[in-house]
Amino acid sequence: MTRRGTVFALLVLATQACGGGSTPSIDVAEEVAALDVPGDPGGFDDVVDAVLRDAQEAELSAVDEGLDVPSDSQAEGGADLVVEELPPSDDGAPDLASEPPVDRDVPAVEVAAELPEEVIPAVVDPAAVGPYGVANVSVNVRRGNRTTPVVAHVPIGASGKRPLVLFLPGFQLKTDAYKGLADRLASQGIVVVRADPPASLLTVSHVEMAADGVAVLDWALSADGPLAAGVDPSRIGVSGHSLGGKVATMIAARDARVKALFVIDPVNAGSPITGYSAGLPDIVPDLVAPLAIPFGLAGETTDVDGANFASPACAPADQNFQTFYDAATASPWVAEWTIVGADHMDFLDDSNCGFVCTACKAGSVDPIGVHLTLWTLEVAFFRLHFGGEGTMADWLLGTTLPAGVTVRNR
Repeated sequence: MTRRGTVFALLVLATQACGGGSTPSIDVAEEVAALDVPGDPGGFDDVVDAVLRDAQEAELSAVDEGLDVPSDSQAEGGADLVVEELPPSDDGAPDLASEPPVDRDVPAVEVAAELPEEVIPAVVDPAAVGPYGVANVSVNVRRGNRTTPVVAHVPIGASGKRPLVLFLPGFQLKTDAYKGLADRLASQGIVVVRADPPASLLTVSHVEMAADGVAVLDWALSADGPLAAGVDPSRIGVSGHSLGGKVATMIAARDARVKALFVIDPVNAGSPITGYSAGLPDIVPDLVAPLAIPFGLAGETTDVDGANFASPACAPADQNFQTFYDAATASPWVAEWTIVGADHMDFLDDSNCGFVCTACKAGSVDPIGVHLTLWTLEVAFFRLHFGGEGTMADWLLGTTLPAGVTVRNR
């Protein structure tokens, strides 16, 4: 957003975050709470059992590492994490201040040696629902005095170590609005961790949000954490929409564990009132140009200017996904997909999310088609770069590129 957004900032202050629909998934607490961890563990089914037994309802506290580039030891395993069981306070919420952390062991589930080191299972095409069911595991990751709610979408029945994608939401939105995308990726065998870093309207810090994202990766990759048995630390991706796309880029620029980046209509925004600052930095081109990892950018051009006199552009032309693409000069593979006729809010599961969605211009195409196009592109991107499946290039750049999409690639 630009400085002309003073009125818009006041409008946003009165809104609530959008919700969204999703494809069906399994609620771990309801469906598998009674299962025991078997003696011969063999993949994510067992991980889900272990999570239920030892980490459901737990608060996970990460060492505050700031945004420094991780050391060699951090890049391999992340900072040490402490598992805390926190009793509810009078209002039913965890009392984070009064209870000291209690060290507990969370059993790591080893993948049986005889299981194949599967990459991503062969499916008909990236536009299809994959062969796996999806289990959801919810925790909180704590970094200092900041708490980030996290939901992991775990493929059921996937053997071997899987790629992992961390996902971050748009400004004043929650990742619940992107469940459909997370479920689609997980159905294809990719672990998705949705994270909602604290982001209040008046005190938001993009730098702190990026540090929260690093802490979530520390948890997800912790050697004794509940996901350790099924996640391949050499195949870590980050994704996000709008502000989440900017924060995802900041994480990728500062954390060597990230090996691929896919952003959705990212906006290189500062404050709508005061512009850029230390906590709300201008990252293009400075943080984008050195990125030496595969980089995918999906976006739209409907919202390059304002919806009306009272609101600025939701994705201004001088801050939008095309500026990220132009700056990504070190990436070994970068592509920009323009979904013609889409608008900034079409990337949510439900683009009729209430007042906040009306602040952006309405596109001219069916949002359902935008969802399917986005899901196909993101699945194909990670299957190409984490699965080594060369046929995915046709879906991203060639003859099977989804209809209504233009592409630039280098």
